[in-house]
Amino acid sequence: MSWIRSVSAAEARARHGQLDDCIPGVEPLDNIRSVHGLRPQIREDHLAHYRSFLHRDGNSLPRWQLELVGVYESLLNACEYCVERYCQGLVRLPGADASGRHRVLLERDEDDAFPCPPGVMPRYAAVLTRMPSASAAAHIAPLRANGRDDGQILELNQVSACCNYANRTVLGLGSRLESAPGPAPGG
Repeated sequence: MSWIRSVSAAEARARHGQLDDCIPGVEPLDNIRSVHGLRPQIREDHLAHYRSFLHRDGNSLPRWQLELVGVYESLLNACEYCVERYCQGLVRLPGADASGRHRVLLERDEDDAFPCPPGVMPRYAAVLTRMPSASAAAHIAPLRANGRDDGQILELNQVSACCNYANRTVLGLGSRLESAPGPAPGG
C-alpha cells in the first residue's frame, strides 16, 4: 500500500474515535488518507484544504474544471494514483465528459481538454508544477484576458498547489492504487 505504515479505518477509529474527516460516499480510508493516519492532524488539514478548493459553494470555477486541473497536474507529475482518483471524481460531475474523453485529450493535447481558449489554464498550471520559481505576472495575464477574474485565478492556483501536494505525498511515500479503488473523494 505504501512505503511507510498506513492506518486502516478500524485502527484510526480505535486510536482517534469517529472519523470525522470522511467525505460522503467514500469508504474510509483511501490510500492517501490512510498514509496520513499516523498523524491525524495532517490528514485533517489536507482534507480541509482539499474541501476548500473543490467542495465550497463560494468557488466560481465549475468543479469539473477544477478536477480536470487535478488530472492534468497528476499527468505532469506521472502520479497514476492521483490521475485515477481525480478521473473518478471528474466523470461523475455535471458538465464533465463521462466517457473519459478529457483524460485522453489531456494525455494527447491539453489544448482541447480545457474550456477556455487553448492552453491558457494548462500553461499556468504547468508552470506551477514544473518550475514554480519561474511564475510571473505574464502567466496570469492570459487568464485575465480570457475572462478569468482574480478569484478564479486564486482557485486555479490553489487547486494546482493542493494537487501537487497530493502528488508528492503519494509519490514520495509509495502509495499505490487500491486493488479495487472506491469512489474518488467528494464524488
